[in-house]
Amino acid sequence: MQRINKVGFFVVSAIILFSIFFVPSFIDMPDLYLVDKNVISFTEGWTWSGDGYKSTYSLPYYFDVSKTEQLVIKNTIPKNIPDGANIALKSYMQSVVVNIDGEKVYEMGTDRDTFLGKDLGKFWVFIKLEPEQKGKEIEISLFSHREAVHGYGPEILISCKDALFAHNFFNTIWWNSLALSIAVSGILAVVAFFIAGMHKEKKYGLFYLGVHVFIMGNWFLGELGMLQLLSKNTYYVTRISPL
Repeated sequence: MQRINKVGFFVVSAIILFSIFFVPSFIDMPDLYLVDKNVISFTEGWTWSGDGYKSTYSLPYYFDVSKTEQLVIKNTIPKNIPDGANIALKSYMQSVVVNIDGEKVYEMGTDRDTFLGKDLGKFWVFIKLEPEQKGKEIEISLFSHREAVHGYGPEILISCKDALFAHNFFNTIWWNSLALSIAVSGILAVVAFFIAGMHKEKKYGLFYLGVHVFIMGNWFLGELGMLQLLSKNTYYVTRISPL
């Protein structure tokens, strides 16, 4: 009887797995997935102009700007984008100012009184587009005190927020999973330190290790640009990497 039960368990499990992974491909079932996967590339046609010149570029691109000069690039917002879409770009320790049709719609990292240090860290910029902004001119100004990223024009995308975060997460899914597992491992090590009573014996090795591993996991998440999903603390999101 025990052998029959085992065989029956594996047969039923196989049927369930088969139905989950293969039945939808046989039947045209409606899509109930909550995350929009439609991400539009907005990297072509960006212009950079100066004294007597105006050139068109594809992003990402390093522009030859002086140390004290802002990088200012312009484009036209497509008319065929869905309502409620966002323009998104990743700032690499750069201040960001966005104007649409001459009106400022986003500003981050320019007011030195609201953050510490010369530059913010890495973070995602999201600008929600209104229907009347389609076909209008968009101007993005970027500036950094760090030579390695000063003049860098990052990739720019158009989509809804959840699709953009899903795009970012799944493009680096193994690194994101590794970073999350490292951070969780650090927390578990600290919890194990107290549960095992090591603090009573004044053996702090596991505690130090757990804290170090937790901070390292957060650093990885910051580098991957995923902390904006986990926290509203701007200082934490933008400063964990340099700290």
